[in-house]
Order: sequence, then C-alpha cells, then structure tokens
Amino acid sequence: MLRRTAAQPQVWLGGMPLAAENIRFSGLAPNLAGVNLVTVELPARLPPSAAAELRLAVGGRLSQSGVTVAIE
Repeated sequence: MLRRTAAQPQVWLGGMPLAAENIRFSGLAPNLAGVNLVTVELPARLPPSAAAELRLAVGGRLSQSGVTVAIE
C-alpha cells in the first residue's frame, strides 16, 4: 500500500499553479527509502517551453529554484 503525505502539495510549472486535481499522488516512493514522490498530470493549456521552471511546496516548505523541465 502506498503511503501518502499528510499535506497536499502545491505545484507550479512555468509560473502557473497546477490545480489540485492535477496532482495525482504525493507520498513515499515504493522501494526507495526516504524518497517522496509527487506525480502530476499536466493540463493541455500549458504552452510549450524548452525550460519551464518547476516548483513544489509541501507543508510550508518550498523546493529549490532553478529546476526546469521541457514541455512539448
């Protein structure tokens, strides 16, 4: 059984907040001790980008800046 985080994460991609329904899972990664996993579904309205900044906040803690992903 997958164990979920107590707090609902917030995710921003390219400066746009993703809706709560786009966050599919947040919890302990299976078979990886001490690793948390957040799975999101990207909405179709996101514009293509070679380097969209990805930010994540859980329980009042914000991820580091400078992490980017490509959106096709």
